[in-house]
Amino acid sequence: METMEMVAQLMALATRTAPKAGGKDFVELKVISGDVLQTLGDEMIKYGAASGRKDFDRDGKNIASAGAVLLLALKNPGVTGLNCGACGVDKCAELKDHEGD
Repeated sequence: METMEMVAQLMALATRTAPKAGGKDFVELKVISGDVLQTLGDEMIKYGAASGRKDFDRDGKNIASAGAVLLLALKNPGVTGLNCGACGVDKCAELKDHEGD
């Protein structure tokens, strides 16, 4: 395993073991490396050009030249009831009605 891929794997481990809100874990993780990075970078560049969204070309080039990338996502997240505001909404009950990017 290359050094950068090992670093990404350690980052994934830290993410997986980090405290979660109320002990609920909705985090999905994937480390990608090798040829997949070139494909992802190329697709990001194409998307930026097609959509007119700036900086996708720069970011796509950075992805293509990286040793590894850690992808993080949420799978079937639910509200925690903590009303901490960390998600950008004041109260968890408002989250169900909130739309955003």
